[in-house]
Amino acid sequence: MKKADYATAVFGKWGIGDFGSTGAPDRHGVDRFYGYTDQKACHTYYPPYLWNDGKKEVLNTSLTAATIGHGSQPKGEVLAETYRAEQHSSDLIADRMLEFVKEKAREKKPFFLYYAPLEPHVAMQPLQEWIDRYPREWDKRPYRGAHGYLPHPRPRAAYAGMISQMDYNVGRLLDTLKSCGLERDTIVIFTSDNGTTHDAGGVDHRFFHSVANLKGLKGQLYEGGIRVPGIIRWPGKIAPGKTISQPAFHADVMPTLCALAGADAGSPLGIDLSPVLLGKKSALKDRKPMVWAGGGYGGQVAVRFDAKKVIRRNLFPGKKPGNREVYDIVKDPAEKNDIAAENRDLIDRAIAILDREYKPAPGFQALRYKAPEQPAK
Repeated sequence: MKKADYATAVFGKWGIGDFGSTGAPDRHGVDRFYGYTDQKACHTYYPPYLWNDGKKEVLNTSLTAATIGHGSQPKGEVLAETYRAEQHSSDLIADRMLEFVKEKAREKKPFFLYYAPLEPHVAMQPLQEWIDRYPREWDKRPYRGAHGYLPHPRPRAAYAGMISQMDYNVGRLLDTLKSCGLERDTIVIFTSDNGTTHDAGGVDHRFFHSVANLKGLKGQLYEGGIRVPGIIRWPGKIAPGKTISQPAFHADVMPTLCALAGADAGSPLGIDLSPVLLGKKSALKDRKPMVWAGGGYGGQVAVRFDAKKVIRRNLFPGKKPGNREVYDIVKDPAEKNDIAAENRDLIDRAIAILDREYKPAPGFQALRYKAPEQPAK
């Protein structure tokens, strides 16, 4: 995008590396950055500082171990105030983002903006005004902290409050684009990096029916872990209110935006979805298979073809590899019927694709996706 004369900015969460490291935002084409560069630091909304480009901006000086730590409170009354400090990061990050948009509007400079708010990642620390919007009857007992996440007296209301606070700041962004006269010239994509989390940090996905009838949660390659919102808006160009059934994943975002912006995408992992978005085609037939390879949650891989997905889990050394599974995602989105036995040819294709495309990151152990399967019982 920079080669096409776009200003580039990231606001919120960046998990690749601190400034001064090879993973720093300014080492990856980012002109303007404000937010977190440490995934662990993202577990609090009251950080001691945020990175303002290459400088640390101090936010909270009265921090305690309880405020920024990963603790629990087995006994006594749980109070939200115990886990707060002076400055909450969410609205502050959004304020800096809106300043950037207004600045580029004045300069008449095209921009690429990546906004990655923390919400609704735990710990539960939304502002009280958002918690108070939800019924007290939702929460019969406090969350006392576990798995390194902070306690909260009203975890269900707090979780809903975090989502509402995120929604508010997304709304502020859309309002700013409109007031700056940029609404019809700006493509907005709203999505998420994963499905809802496990019952950690006070999250209650069953109460909110977060994954409906889908199988799996965050960190898993079943649909409940990877099927996320994909909402795209471009007034006057993309017809509103329509649903596109074209399979897509995050690797498609960059080549799609580059195509729409007239930029060179190089050799991307994904494909250009613009013909479908603009209504020129109803679907892209024979798209490149979508590939996932993750080291977390025991190590797992998945390859999605048009309708079917091959998945294998527990691939880290020391783990007992699971057998390969195959699901028809169109007919069986809940992944209840494993059809691996009648799709050995698809499994062979998936292995060949992984042989070609999967490369372990330096310092990480290779996933054993070719390990022998367990004999059928």
